[in-house]
Amino acid sequence: MSTRAAVALVGLLLTVNASDADGQAACSAPLVISSLGNTFSVVGRFVGNFTVFQDSIVVEFDTLFAARMHYGGPVLGTRLDSIRVGVGVSTGESWNPVDNSAPLQVERVMPVSARIDLPRSRFVLPHVRAESDSAAWLVVTFHLSVGKPGDENYHSDATTYAHSGRGIISPPPPANTEN
Repeated sequence: MSTRAAVALVGLLLTVNASDADGQAACSAPLVISSLGNTFSVVGRFVGNFTVFQDSIVVEFDTLFAARMHYGGPVLGTRLDSIRVGVGVSTGESWNPVDNSAPLQVERVMPVSARIDLPRSRFVLPHVRAESDSAAWLVVTFHLSVGKPGDENYHSDATTYAHSGRGIISPPPPANTEN
């Protein structure tokens, strides 16, 4: 299935099943985010659901794990410091996660081939709905420390990502009220 078809399918699955504090309808849908096919040093898979409110997005993962990969070159010590969920937005030339959740602290060293299964987790993103949501996506960011403190190649601010398809947080089309 193409990414466009998957996003369309998720759009069809969106259901109005809750309301926020202002009585605005909230849209919920299942969510699977995976970076297992990428050649990043840390990849993962996240399965759960998300709910979009007028002023926030709540992401709940029932299953989540991170895995340490190695594709050649020197093996550097890698520590998974934390995981955040945010909204991916494009500038045309690049993209960035914005409206990030608070971090899920992991703070574990990951030798090559290590897998960390994480507890069921809930992330709240402070996101105000906008027309630009039709081109946005959900992003899981792995915050890493790579190398050893004091080494010239030490980085305490490295990241890798996993993300959904574009448009996943778009509001559903208006209900047909004509009979």
